[in-house]
Amino acid sequence: MDDYSLTFQFSKNFFLKITHLTQLEPSLLTQLGTLKEGSSNYLNIPIKAGQLLGYTGAMGGDLGTFDFLVIDYDAKPSYILSKKYGNYDYSIDPYQFFIEPLKSEMYAKLPNRPEPRVGRYDYDVDGKLVGIWFHADNSVTVQKKGMPTLSLFYDCFDPSLILIGNSDTGTVDKVVGNSPDPSQIDQNSGVIKYEIYDNFGKTDVTFTKGVFLVQMVEKSKIKFEVFPNKTSTEVIGFDSQAQYFDR
Repeated sequence: MDDYSLTFQFSKNFFLKITHLTQLEPSLLTQLGTLKEGSSNYLNIPIKAGQLLGYTGAMGGDLGTFDFLVIDYDAKPSYILSKKYGNYDYSIDPYQFFIEPLKSEMYAKLPNRPEPRVGRYDYDVDGKLVGIWFHADNSVTVQKKGMPTLSLFYDCFDPSLILIGNSDTGTVDKVVGNSPDPSQIDQNSGVIKYEIYDNFGKTDVTFTKGVFLVQMVEKSKIKFEVFPNKTSTEVIGFDSQAQYFDR
């Protein structure tokens, strides 16, 4: 299935991206030329307001939706180590740049949820547990070193929901009892136990996946270990499998 991403440049540092178009408008596709999988083509193609770009969903394939985002390199990212994140670290609320009545019409299509209804993804707080952490162990493989592999954050659309992400296992888990709040955890908090579960879309805890054990040993360094299929009463402390992460 074709899956196109279009990038529009409005100034030196300001871009709009529209992704997951499964069929491009024929004249636009002719100008872009044939693209190999994963490749890009950079051309100066003027686009006018109201111009058809392509289709997704029933008109263009099975995907059924598209994404759009604004990237502003003049924005100030709130990540502590923003240089590690690349272009998407500069993604900001796109709705603010649309004119009326289009702006209100588009915003009305967002689900009824807490503001900002467009969501939030940057939760780093210096000196606190909340946010994203990177492997500190030099024995970690080259592919994983320097990558954000551990995160304690909140759901992008529901800031009351605590989540724990681990890209080593490819999981994002909920926390039993939804506490303690990682934004309140620092060096003085000692060892913290989070029981985790992954039944997204349900309101009950059907089973516990294990215990996420973590301690802030320095302002910018944590000690971490996961104990699968354990409860908090069964986990006493770290063992030889503990790892360190920093930022």
